[in-house]
Amino acid sequence: MANSKIFAGRAPQAHGGMVELEDGRWMMVWSGLNVSYSKDRGRIWSESEPLQTCGEPIIGTGDPTCLARLQSGKLGLLYGRFSGTGGGTLAGYALCFRTSDDEGESWSEEVSINLPGETASNYHDVLFQLQSGRLVLPTRFCPPCRFPELRDAGAYGIFQGKRFKTEGHAHSPEIDTSQVYFSDDEGATWQRGPQDIVIWHQDGYGGMWPCDEPGAVQLRDGRLLMMFRTTLGRLYQSISDDEGLTWSLPQPTELASSYSPCRLRTIPTTGDMLCVWNQVSGDEIRRGFRRSRLSLAVSTDDGGSWGNFKTLEVGGPTDRSDRIAPDDEIGMVRGEKELGELPADMIYVSYPNAHFFGDEMALLYDFGPQLDASTDPPSWPRHRKIVICPITWLYE
Repeated sequence: MANSKIFAGRAPQAHGGMVELEDGRWMMVWSGLNVSYSKDRGRIWSESEPLQTCGEPIIGTGDPTCLARLQSGKLGLLYGRFSGTGGGTLAGYALCFRTSDDEGESWSEEVSINLPGETASNYHDVLFQLQSGRLVLPTRFCPPCRFPELRDAGAYGIFQGKRFKTEGHAHSPEIDTSQVYFSDDEGATWQRGPQDIVIWHQDGYGGMWPCDEPGAVQLRDGRLLMMFRTTLGRLYQSISDDEGLTWSLPQPTELASSYSPCRLRTIPTTGDMLCVWNQVSGDEIRRGFRRSRLSLAVSTDDGGSWGNFKTLEVGGPTDRSDRIAPDDEIGMVRGEKELGELPADMIYVSYPNAHFFGDEMALLYDFGPQLDASTDPPSWPRHRKIVICPITWLYE
């Protein structure tokens, strides 16, 4: 990725959204509702501070923060908050929305998105507005099934003599479905779509599979395309031709992937579609490297095919090719229970985001350069990395 036109540095921690303000600053809000600003197009960021309105901090938690510039010119802020017992994917988690008409200096009263009893959470920064003005929010439902005999289920490796858990998801039962909320009045009121979306492989003979942490974009012809992470070794996608109300049965894409979320964006200068994701082969997943490569690709035909594959990060004994093929046969892919000795150059990179400002693109993602054996159990220290490059680099 070495290029004199590409900037790489550190971004504020955790996951959230980013907009460009009227005065040219970049504003970033992330989980916990902290805010930072950049005056030099993302190269240097201010110290974080709590996001406030009327002199009081806005109370929120969790990771599903979204920040968007609305067609009215207002800023839209979406965040989660625990309103009862349970975790972020259990009952008692409230999705909330506010707007600002003064560039984030103050915010409107809080509006609830999901009704009491409706369980929903979302991948960060997936809220987007259609050409018609409708706001669309893809969400997930993922209650863990905690069976005592599966308490320690996962994939484990050895690093500097210590046992380390590299993977937990897909090693114990989880019900993962996707849903969509939408608003036709810029967030004043919200409705839940009528569908719960799952993967129904081989007309059900191949089982029902996780369909999780969705993200979506609007295509050139007005349809919507949504992509999901799965345990089947590739990304799946679904189409809506009624502005997100109903969706087609998810189908497999050609993009090899671990059980990790992707980032979908429309490239504003071309109208093409960008995908940023953990592109890994089935063999790499089985060997414990499910997040040891971060890739991007461009589709010029609304997701029908993909090209211009690029590698942002790669580590460990993984393939250095820019394009990785998924397994020929679609089926469950996860790390082996015992992975043996883990390589010293193994990396952990995940949860990408992408923003476009003028002729530049900003990519943000979690990056862990190496394991830390000094902790017990070993940990994977991570920071949020930002890479800024010309949009033209995508097509080079």
